[in-house]
Formats: sequence, structure tokens, C-alpha cells
Amino acid sequence: MDLMTSMVLAYDNVSRSAIVRVMQWLQLPLRVCDFVVSLLAHRTICIRVGKERTGNFVTKQGVQQGSVLAPILFNITLLPLACQLASIPDAFFLLYADDLTVWTLHPNLQRQQHALQSTLDKASDRCARIGLTLSATKTAFMSITNTREILPWLKAQASDNRPLTRLRQSNRQV
Repeated sequence: MDLMTSMVLAYDNVSRSAIVRVMQWLQLPLRVCDFVVSLLAHRTICIRVGKERTGNFVTKQGVQQGSVLAPILFNITLLPLACQLASIPDAFFLLYADDLTVWTLHPNLQRQQHALQSTLDKASDRCARIGLTLSATKTAFMSITNTREILPWLKAQASDNRPLTRLRQSNRQV
């Protein structure tokens, strides 16, 4: 089984204090941490629609999109999540920017469901701690199996107990 999810407006909403906490947890040099704090502090933006422009205002969260450091800082902030997910039995994952893909290969369907649900719960919890939310509309799971049917009781649930979107089942011989 495979689970795909994404984070809502991740670069705009990531907690700046979480970025600094993870950098300290990684024991990066104080000079690097101070540079990042300075870079993130007092960021101003304005919005332009056509020829009209708003005044400048200070942002209090997120990283600047378009900055070469933004993806690095964002990915650093997700390192503790990667460590947590690596500890879940029977689950494998890819974490790239604001996208997370999880899969499990265990032959027991209940263990597959448990692995995916544990991953979803830990990801949702960790995201909440750093100012992020998993997108319910961009979260789906898919069965990839060499059997005809998946048992009807197998349903992954989002953390708010809404059923997830189930993509078309793929029957592949492996």
C-alpha cells in the first residue's frame, strides 16, 4: 500500500522558531544559527496586483519563496519528522519538501494499515508542532497488489477521522 500527502502552504506557514530549534538540535555553529535568525527576522513583503501595490508589511512565519536557502531551511526543519518516521516498523518513506510518500510491503494487510496510520499520525502531530498542516484534499492511498481484491475493512483514516481518498487499485504481479 502507498500513501501520499502534502502540507498546506508549507513554505508560508513553517514556524521560524522551529527552524532555529532544529538547527540548535543539530548543533550547527552558533554563527550559522545567528545568520539564519537575522535572515528570517523583519522580513517585509508587499503584494502587487496589476499596477497596484500594497504597502510593505512584516511577515512573522514562513521562509521566503525564491530564496536559495528556503528549501534547505525547510528541509532541515523536517529532519525530526524523518527520524520519527524511520522508527515505524514496516513503513518506508520519501520526504521531499512539502510532499510525503509512504509505502509498506508487509504481507499482512492489518500491519500495512497500522504502519500507514502510524506514519500519518506522527506526520500530522509533528507538522502541527512546527506550524504546518497535512492537506486532507491532497492525501490519498493506493493498493498495489497481486491479488484481485483488498479486504473491504481496510481504510486508512486522516488524523481528524475523515476517510482518505482511495485511488484506483493497481493489480501488478511482483
